[in-house]
Amino acid sequence: MSTEIDFDTEEPLITTVRPLTNSTITVRVIKSFPYRNVKNIVFTDYDIKNKTAKDFRLWYF
Repeated sequence: MSTEIDFDTEEPLITTVRPLTNSTITVRVIKSFPYRNVKNIVFTDYDIKNKTAKDFRLWYF
């Protein structure tokens, strides 16, 4: 069994390319546990360097 690398090790990660002031946050909202209904909410261009989790909650709700 060989372990072949399927990606380029020289390619930079997206976390090192994009600044923290321009982040994308994905929130998974579970609508129903028995039926496993999930809704993904994507927030783009969010500044996580200067804002806290409390600011995010106030911004969304």
